[in-house]
Amino acid sequence: MTSLIQHLLNFDEALEYYKDNLKETNELSSKILKKTSFNSGRFFTYLPKNTEAKNLSLFSQGGIAIGVRSQVTKIIANIMHLNKNLSCIFDDITTSFNNNLAYPLFDSLGLSYGDEVYYHLDNKQATIPKITECLRASNAIWHSLCVMTTSTLNDLINKKLSDKKLTEICHNTKIIIVGAYDGEGYLFWEKKEPQ
Repeated sequence: MTSLIQHLLNFDEALEYYKDNLKETNELSSKILKKTSFNSGRFFTYLPKNTEAKNLSLFSQGGIAIGVRSQVTKIIANIMHLNKNLSCIFDDITTSFNNNLAYPLFDSLGLSYGDEVYYHLDNKQATIPKITECLRASNAIWHSLCVMTTSTLNDLINKKLSDKKLTEICHNTKIIIVGAYDGEGYLFWEKKEPQ
C-alpha cells in the first residue's frame, strides 16, 4: 500500500481548478460555486510520499496520484465516523434520472434533482464498500464531486432534492472533494472552524 502525505495546496491555483471543474456541470456544482466562501477554508490533497513538490499543482495530469483512490475512501470513512453529524453527497454526471431508473446503487442511496443523479450516505451508511461504490459512480475522469455537509437528507420526499435543499447543503458544507490528477486523486477544500 502506498504511503500518503497530506499536502497544503496553493490557494489560488486550487481555487481556479475548482472553478473550472465545477462550472456548468450540474446544479449542486453551480450552487457550490455561488454559495461557498472558499476564502474561509483551505485546499489540500493526499499524494504518495515520494511525490515531488513541483507536481502538486498539476491537477489535470495523470501518473501523480497512482494508488491514492482506495486510501481516500478510508480517509472519507474516517472523517465520517469522527463527525457523526455529517452526510456525504456524491454526484453522478454520467447517469440521467428518469422515473424508470432502477439499479441497486440508486435504489439504496440515490437522490434526484430534475434529471440529475446524486447519492447520499449518512454516518451509519458510510462504509468503505459504499463509499467506494459512490466514488466510482461519481468518477467521470474529468469530474468527480463529494460534499460533506451537516444538512440532513433523511426528510426528502420521493428522494427528490429541491433548490432550497441544495442551497442548505451548500450553506452547511464542511468539506468539498473534487476529482483531480486525471481521475487518480482528489483535491479537498475544508472549511476552517471558528476559533
